[in-house]
Amino acid sequence: MNPKTLDLARISIMDFKPKESSKELWEQFHQLYEKLRIEILPKDKLNNRDIFEKRLILGEPDYHTTIWLVFKDKTLKELLGFCSFDWCREDSELYKENKEIGFVDIRIDCDYRRQGLGTNILKKITHKLKDKGCKYFEVTTYYPSGMNFCEKLEAKLTNIEAQNRLYFDTINWQLVDDWIEEGKKKNPEVKIEAFFGASEEQIEEYCKLMTELENEAPTLEEEDGKKFKEIYTPKRYREFVEHLKETSYTLYTFRTIESNGNISGMTEIFFSDENIPEQVNTGLTGVKSIYRGRGLGKWLKASMLHFIKENLPKTEYIVTGNADHNAPMLSINTRLGFKHYLQRRSYKFTIDKLINLLQEK
Repeated sequence: MNPKTLDLARISIMDFKPKESSKELWEQFHQLYEKLRIEILPKDKLNNRDIFEKRLILGEPDYHTTIWLVFKDKTLKELLGFCSFDWCREDSELYKENKEIGFVDIRIDCDYRRQGLGTNILKKITHKLKDKGCKYFEVTTYYPSGMNFCEKLEAKLTNIEAQNRLYFDTINWQLVDDWIEEGKKKNPEVKIEAFFGASEEQIEEYCKLMTELENEAPTLEEEDGKKFKEIYTPKRYREFVEHLKETSYTLYTFRTIESNGNISGMTEIFFSDENIPEQVNTGLTGVKSIYRGRGLGKWLKASMLHFIKENLPKTEYIVTGNADHNAPMLSINTRLGFKHYLQRRSYKFTIDKLINLLQEK
C-alpha cells in the first residue's frame, strides 16, 4: 500500500499529558494505538481502555516519562504517530547504575512511514535525552519497519527476543505431573512456597535473587559498562507490586526453599480479570546458579501451570518472553508446548554518534 502524502514542514508535535488531556485527544490516541496493535497482533483482543489510561496517568515508578503526539498539521485533526522517552528518576534505586541510559519508543501510522517522520522526531528526542545526562538510549520494536529504521541509523543490535505462547488446550498434563514428581524426588528436602503480591518473608534475599537472575539473562551485548543493570531492593519490589495492583493486575509467585532456608529458585505470573483475562503473563523465572541441574525450574513451571488451571478458569493462553539465545529456558518452554508467536529486537544508540549521523541527513 502506497503511503499517504506527508509534508514534514507542516507537522505539529505536542506534549501529551495524560492527566490533563481531553476525551477527544484520548480518543485519537486510543484509535491509533489500537490500529498499531492490530498490525502486529491481529487476532488478539484489545486492551481495556480505562486500564490503559490509568497506566499512563500513573507512569512508571522508576522513570521520568515524556510523551509526544505527532499530528499532520496545526489543526490537530489527524494523529500520525506518538513517541515516548524515559530516563531514570534521581530517587530511583536504578539511577546510580543507569543514569546514562534512556529508553525511546516511536510509533508511526503505517500510512505515513518511510517519509522521514521518524528521523525528524528522533532528532528532537536525541537532544532532549542528552540534556538529561543520557549518553545512550535503547529502542525495542516488534515492527519490521522499526527494525529497518534502527539498522539504517547504525544502531547496535543488543537482543533478539520472542513472545512465545502456550495455549491451554494443548498442554500435556502428564508431562507437567511428571516434572512435579521428578522435582519432589530429586529434592526431597526442598519445599515450594506460593504467595500473592510482595511477601515480606526473606524479602532481602528474594530481591538479591531477582537481581542476579535478571542480570544473568543473556543478551547480544558484551559487558562493557554500558549495559542496563537491574537492581531490586525491598522498596523497589514493593513499589512494583503496588503499581501492578493500581493497574488491575495481580502478581503470584512460587519459590523453592532449600533445607537450610535459602531461596533457590522462583517463577511468577501476573494477570488481570479486567484487562484481557484470557491471557496470563509470565514474569521472571529462574534458579540460582549453585542450585541448577536438579529440575527445580521444571518443578516451578509445572506447579504454576497447575495453579493457573485450578484458579484462573478464563485462561486461554500464557505469554512468555525469552531471548532467542536463552537455550536453557527455551528448552523448558518448548517441551511444555510454547510456540514462537512474535519477535522483537532491541537496539542501542550512542547519542553523540547519532547526532553526528543525523546532521548529515
